[in-house]
Amino acid sequence: MRKTTAEKIQAEKDRKQQIQNAINKLQQKQRAEERTARNHRIAKRGAYVESIVEGSPEMTDEQFYSLVKTAIDLYGKAKPTKSSITAPADKADVEEDEGVAL
Repeated sequence: MRKTTAEKIQAEKDRKQQIQNAINKLQQKQRAEERTARNHRIAKRGAYVESIVEGSPEMTDEQFYSLVKTAIDLYGKAKPTKSSITAPADKADVEEDEGVAL
């Protein structure tokens, strides 16, 4: 039996809704992946900063934030260089690269 024009219209509307639902689901997945990547990046970079700041585990959040803000205010915004693309292996590398005693 052939479909009526009204049935064809409804079928296309249903198909359109299915496609929109698939798009929404993919967008949710993309946002979740972006959040996961951001959270990983923040944790990794925060852990690195904490590892090079002596006594940071014992600091309060306010003390740690103040220290980091002071360092940024003193040395300006970080500008990536070829040597800073990968994290230094130890404090000696940081002192050598930055010319700063830790």
